[in-house]
Amino acid sequence: MHTPKAKKLNSGAWRCQVMVDGQRLSVTRSTEKAAVAAAMAMRTGLIQVTKTPVQDLQLTKAIDRWLEMQTNVLSPATIRGYRNVQKNHFDSIMHRKCSQITDTMIAQAISNESRRFKAKTVTNYWRFLKQVLTWATGKQYSASLPQVVPAEREFLDYEQIDIFLKAVKGDRIEIAALLALSSLRRSEIAALRWEDVDLELGVIHVRGAMVPDENNNFIRKDTTKNASSRRDVPIIDPLKLALESVNNRTGLVVHKHPANIQLNINRVCREAGLPEVGCHGLRHSFASLCEHLQVPPKIAMEIGGWSDRSTMERIYTHVAKQDKAYYQNAFTAHFKSDASSPNT
Repeated sequence: MHTPKAKKLNSGAWRCQVMVDGQRLSVTRSTEKAAVAAAMAMRTGLIQVTKTPVQDLQLTKAIDRWLEMQTNVLSPATIRGYRNVQKNHFDSIMHRKCSQITDTMIAQAISNESRRFKAKTVTNYWRFLKQVLTWATGKQYSASLPQVVPAEREFLDYEQIDIFLKAVKGDRIEIAALLALSSLRRSEIAALRWEDVDLELGVIHVRGAMVPDENNNFIRKDTTKNASSRRDVPIIDPLKLALESVNNRTGLVVHKHPANIQLNINRVCREAGLPEVGCHGLRHSFASLCEHLQVPPKIAMEIGGWSDRSTMERIYTHVAKQDKAYYQNAFTAHFKSDASSPNT
């Protein structure tokens, strides 16, 4: 158990703070040792603490208590995101008691956030705060949210993929890029271990993810984004050749910071005259290629690790430009008049 540290006050006394069931408590004693001992006694229950009813806590304190309850449920990356909301957003209500926060206050806070951030960001942040507020007060909250306009993401169509494969061959980012093109997320690439690569069977077992915790340190977790993300992915020939060329096949397959994976993929794209699609754009390209090759959606979902078909089709599947042009031409040609037909 972590031992809290005491701080000496101007008065000469010592103060020590400790978290108990999500509530930050403070104890003051005449000596440093006594302050630490009292704080530890509070934490272990030797000193009974009168807790503030959760509805009377400031929203930021209620978040502390709620997250304390969710420590073993939420991923480190999710907790990190929630801490970001707590520290940097919704300032006008964050330090008000939960019981005093009204729909009018919420509407103003959402309006303030919408001036600074995208609609999707504001919507996601509010959904988190609504969950905490409802837990704290039992109330249901009504709020008008900004309209979320789906972002247009860059991807490579099937002809551009061929160009990319030639450009990335032999590059230091080749393995990571080919893993992304095979559908792996950046967090899954960073966490992939050689023990999860079966070159004989030609399969990659996706079994973990590398994510930042609330202190922005990357840690490996043995779970993926969701249950469907835990999957087996076939190894494409260019990736197999790149993997077989590695001599030391122990530990992590890719020894690069997740941010560097993104930067280097964009570098290769830029040098090849392709859109800078990044790691996620290559994942989009995987789905687009599956669409072009008419891979059954259920199979594409299983390889890509999507939990439902609508998510894959709504967000990730793009129709290749050449395919789209073909069908557009066929459609317009149907309505063209035949110049050789006699007038009637």
